[in-house]
Amino acid sequence: QYNLRGGNLNNNFVDRGNMDNMDSMGIGGALINNNNNNMGSMGGVDPNNINNINNPNLPPDNIIIHQATFPPHLSHLSNLTTSYDPSSGETPYFWDVHFSGESIAEVVFAQCHGLVMAAEFGLRQTDYNEDRLEVFQLDETQYVNVDTTSQEGIQRASQLGLASSRLADVIISPHFHGMASQIFSPRNPGRMFALFRHPVDR
Repeated sequence: QYNLRGGNLNNNFVDRGNMDNMDSMGIGGALINNNNNNMGSMGGVDPNNINNINNPNLPPDNIIIHQATFPPHLSHLSNLTTSYDPSSGETPYFWDVHFSGESIAEVVFAQCHGLVMAAEFGLRQTDYNEDRLEVFQLDETQYVNVDTTSQEGIQRASQLGLASSRLADVIISPHFHGMASQIFSPRNPGRMFALFRHPVDR
């Protein structure tokens, strides 16, 4: 769990713990009104009556506290504060954020570093084998015969043990949660990295 603090609230702000609300940074939370320092907890408190809950023990500052609870499968991704260790069973996972230079990154992986990739071209294998993971070559680039850009392909790759097979030097997919929950595991974690283009240019 993480706590996020900020200020400058107004009477119209109510955090209902909705992740789709851009003002809400997590699930659950507490709100302190900037006029009378009243607090409402999203656990069993009616947000319509949030200004009627008095707590004189609250600090005078304008503070909003959010508690964010992350899905357990995100623990299948490596802690980026530790150094990359190929012998630990980690597989680099490139989160494909569209229109952020992902095609250039794939060219660098293949042509500059000669990496075997698990990506969208995995189904172009000649004599494609549905029941077994294999490495094949396409236009001087090596791929594992899986499609990690579709939910069906991720499910197949999971059933065949893509991460534990160690066939791919890098796995590429836009499906962040699907990869974390189905492909990677505590024993075979993924080390995620990504490219993000400037939002205005994008």
